[in-house]
Amino acid sequence: MKPKRNYPLLLASQFLSAFGDNAILALILGPVLVHFKQTRDHLAGAADRQCVYTSLLFIPYVVLAPLAGFFNDRFSKTRWLIGGNLLKLAGAGIAR
Repeated sequence: MKPKRNYPLLLASQFLSAFGDNAILALILGPVLVHFKQTRDHLAGAADRQCVYTSLLFIPYVVLAPLAGFFNDRFSKTRWLIGGNLLKLAGAGIAR
C-alpha cells in the first residue's frame, strides 16, 4: 500500500507545531531568567514564575481539548494543524 501524498505534509505540520510550542515557551521564559540573573534576585522566584508561565501555556491544551476533538472529527489533521499553527502565530504576534 502506497503512503498518502499528505503524509510528509502532516509530519512537517506536526514538527512545526511542536517546534512552535517550545519556541513560545523559550521566548516567555528566557527574559524571566535573564531578569533574575541581572538583578541577582533569588532564583526561587524565577522557578516560581517559570512554573506559572509553563502552566499558563499548557492549561489551554487541557481546557480546549474537547473543542479540539470536535474539530479533529470535522477536518483533516493536516488542515487542523495548519489552522492551529496560524492561530498560534497570531497569538504570538499579539503577545509581542
